[in-house]
Amino acid sequence: MNILIEEVARDRLYQEDLEVQRRQGLVELVEERKKAADSERQAQTTIEELKAKVGSWKRRCIEMVDHAEERVQTAREEVIFWKDRYVKLAWLANQAIINIPRNLLVAKGMVKPLKIPTEISQFLGLYSGSYEDHALQHRYNTRSKAKNMENKVESMEQQNEDLRGEIRQLKEQMSKMFELFTRIMASITPVATQGTLVYPLGYTLPVYTNIAPPFNTKDPPYGMPYG
Repeated sequence: MNILIEEVARDRLYQEDLEVQRRQGLVELVEERKKAADSERQAQTTIEELKAKVGSWKRRCIEMVDHAEERVQTAREEVIFWKDRYVKLAWLANQAIINIPRNLLVAKGMVKPLKIPTEISQFLGLYSGSYEDHALQHRYNTRSKAKNMENKVESMEQQNEDLRGEIRQLKEQMSKMFELFTRIMASITPVATQGTLVYPLGYTLPVYTNIAPPFNTKDPPYGMPYG
C-alpha cells in the first residue's frame, strides 16, 4: 500500500513539475511576444520616419527641378525678347540710313549754282562722298553685328536646350529612384502581420519533458511477497 502511495505521490510531483514548466513557458512566451510587438512598433516608426524624409526630399527635388525649368523658360523668353528688339532696332537704323541719300538728292535738286553760296554746294558734295564711304562701312558692320548676335542667340538657345535635356534626365532618374524606394518600402511587412514570432538571437524555447516517473526497482510489484 505504501508503494502505491509513493507511486501516486511521485506521479503528482511529476504532473506538478510539468505544470510549473508549462506556466513558465507561457510567461516566457508572453514576454517574447511583448518584445516582438515593441520591436514591430519601433520598426514601423522607423519606416514611417524614413518615408517622411524621403517624401520631403522628393518634394525638394521636384521644387528644385521646377525652379530650374522656370529659369530656363525665363532665359528663353528673354533671348526671344532681345532678339526681337535688336532686329527692330537694326531695321530702324537701316531705314534712317537709307533715307539719308534720298534727302541728299532732294537737297542737291534744290541747289541753284547761281543763287546758292559756294560753301553750301561744297558741303553737300563733301557730305555725299563721306556718306557713301560710311554707308558702305555701316552695312558691313551691321551685317557683322547681326551675324554675331544671331550666333550668340543660337548659342544661348542651344545652352537652354541642353539644360532642359539635363533637367529631363534628372527628373527621370529621380522618378526611377523614388519608384524603386516605394517598391522596397512596400515589400517590408511588419513581423507581427506575418504570423511568425521571431525570437532574439540565442534564445531557445523551453522544452517540456515527457519522461515517465522513476520506476521502483528495489521493491517487488504491488501484491507480490518479498523474498
